[in-house]
Amino acid sequence: MPILIVQISGKIDLETGLSFLSFFCKFGWGIFLFHLIFYIAIFCSLFFCSAENAKIEVLNNLYSELEIKQLLSDSEVITSLKDFTNEKYGLGLEEWKLKEKEKVSDFEITHFIKLESKGIFPIEVLEKERERIRTRIVWTRILNEVGVKPKPSLMVIPDPNIVPNIIVKNPKWTIVEWSDYNCSFCKKSFPENKKIQNRYEGKISWYYLSFPLEPDNKEGRKYLTIARCLWKKYPEQYESLQTQLYKKEIVNHLGCVTEKELAPFDELVVKDYKKGSAIGVRSIPTFQINGRWIVGAMDLQSWEKALKQTEP
Repeated sequence: MPILIVQISGKIDLETGLSFLSFFCKFGWGIFLFHLIFYIAIFCSLFFCSAENAKIEVLNNLYSELEIKQLLSDSEVITSLKDFTNEKYGLGLEEWKLKEKEKVSDFEITHFIKLESKGIFPIEVLEKERERIRTRIVWTRILNEVGVKPKPSLMVIPDPNIVPNIIVKNPKWTIVEWSDYNCSFCKKSFPENKKIQNRYEGKISWYYLSFPLEPDNKEGRKYLTIARCLWKKYPEQYESLQTQLYKKEIVNHLGCVTEKELAPFDELVVKDYKKGSAIGVRSIPTFQINGRWIVGAMDLQSWEKALKQTEP
């Protein structure tokens, strides 16, 4: 602007032009900076308020993986979700899910990772954990909008007379495990489970429920059936026998061999599977710790966190 004035009016000398330029720099840049700071303040205010509101909204309703699986396994719930999505948005359920996924912020994901893990994840599992949290946020939002709520989680207490167990008097934690000796993740978790049992000996009651990977295959249920038989016959040796079961090293002279001997225990395995499926168990290992559900293989660090979070 000062240059244009100098060019248009040759009568304006250099000193006048410089004076004008100085005035513009002094006040023009000041106005510019004022507006810049003003808009940055508005943006930050909106961003943090939105993030905080989103955090509070989801914080009160963030469903667990198992709760979401239970709801999505219900055909009536799926029908309600599809109808709602089509009527309100004109979309398919999968399309709505993808749109909601785009709205999830890193702020929310980080918040829930900190809230639930109470520690630092190894780098190699952090991204997987972030995606798991993102998925839970998405389904929580969708289910909340449709008005679908999970049923209250009740602590499963198996019959100690028929279910393999380690029972202590006045336990601090009661843990129920659904697993199978043919499951590689269960096998991976098994030695870590033993470590936490030993570390908190006398404070944990532990129940072992059967959940065969091949529930309709008698051969697939074989080792779970043998395990139930061995526990009934040799309860004091059961803990050491479990290691052999995972290694498939059980020998035939232990009295759990013939079909007649195993038949009643096979029935118990099938019953465990049906009951587990009915309450929402879909994958193994699955644990219920003082009523809280955890799905997947656990290492010692994960167990420590889980016990801390479920401590009475």
